[in-house]
Amino acid sequence: HQFSVLLRGWMKHHQVGRQGSPSLEQFFGSTFTIEQQKQFVEEVRQFLVGDEGRMCVDEAVALAKSLPPEIQFSAEELLTEFFQLFGDERGACEWYGSRWRYYHERFQTTAGDIKRSKENAFWAYQLRQWQEQLLINHLPRLGLLPSYSFPVNSVQLEVLQGDRPNQFRQPWDEEILLTRDARLGISEDAPGAEVIAAGRVWTSYGVGQYPKHFMPTQYYRECPTCRHVEIQLMPEDFTGACAKCEAPVPERPRAFIEPKSFVTSSSEPNGRDPGISRLKPPPAQEARLLTSAEDAEFDANPTGTPLTQWAFQNAKRGRMFVVNTGRSFGFLRCDCGYTEPLRDPVRHPQILRTDSHRTPYNQPCPGRWTHPIEALAHIYHTDVLQVRFQQFIPVPANVPANQRDKWLEGFNRTLGEAVRRAAAKMLDIETRELASTIRALPFG
Repeated sequence: HQFSVLLRGWMKHHQVGRQGSPSLEQFFGSTFTIEQQKQFVEEVRQFLVGDEGRMCVDEAVALAKSLPPEIQFSAEELLTEFFQLFGDERGACEWYGSRWRYYHERFQTTAGDIKRSKENAFWAYQLRQWQEQLLINHLPRLGLLPSYSFPVNSVQLEVLQGDRPNQFRQPWDEEILLTRDARLGISEDAPGAEVIAAGRVWTSYGVGQYPKHFMPTQYYRECPTCRHVEIQLMPEDFTGACAKCEAPVPERPRAFIEPKSFVTSSSEPNGRDPGISRLKPPPAQEARLLTSAEDAEFDANPTGTPLTQWAFQNAKRGRMFVVNTGRSFGFLRCDCGYTEPLRDPVRHPQILRTDSHRTPYNQPCPGRWTHPIEALAHIYHTDVLQVRFQQFIPVPANVPANQRDKWLEGFNRTLGEAVRRAAAKMLDIETRELASTIRALPFG
């Protein structure tokens, strides 16, 4: 809340957002080179130490006056915290600038080459779509606005009941709209799943397609040795080794998107009567940690238990990744939004690309299969506690050599689940409020 006061003052000073909710481009600028990024951060800094900005800082500090003194910030402490989130190497400006420069460099590289004109148009489109994203949708993710006021970790299932999209109707205007935590929604509301709402059964038909729903295809891979997950914007951005443990990673990266919503088909505007059972979708994979604390952070926090250390990352730094690969083979999505979970990686995609289908609005679709086979994923910021056991896992002597990896995987999952359930019981909260994952340290 205090950060929002500072941002409001800066935006008012520069007349950003006077015509409505501003885009990323309107806030950061149409170009954002490294030098421009440094200049932008310095301009904000100079504003907040000036007369007008100081009034905003005083107002922000005053918000906490009714709180206990030990958790109040002075003006200097507040600005230090703000610029850690806003202007440092992991802050909001770097988050925007690195993505802007990535798209812009590839647009520049492909410009002027007729043979690469389609590729050039693609990068121009990606850059334009990126800059047109609403600022309000991203500030909560970055810790600069309270996320409970602006939900960013949810996904919606919209029940369509007309034969065409209404350009003036937003997803939340639908008569029946099911919203749930995205960690669950990317599986339970995914295409092919049956969902009960308003006493009826609805079948998810596809991924919602809206002009402001920027869903760029990204790529991920998981190290088979330490289970570290790495994410890049293009497959060629990966190296041949794990970025964490440096072990070889032979598997090809998999494509994924972060869906904002799913839709039913308007061919079933009233759903179906609930039967004795319903088709349940395959569960999403367990959450994976994208950020890891540095070794020095473990050393700085002794636990008092031999060979056991821990490190804490608050939601500013902690990021988790949960993915739904359907029946293990991913999903194939048409440009109209119709999406199908694949039964196999070769024959089923061929059938879909040659067969006809109808759009979510029950209109004939010629089939524009421009997307790769992809998974459905969700990336979110959260508090993370890493507990490190600095000892080898004792594998029972009666476990055959060819079953060793499977036994270790089972042990890891059991340990993570036991800790998660025990923590939820101690905190007296629901188990679904916590997620757990296990990673192996290099060299065992």
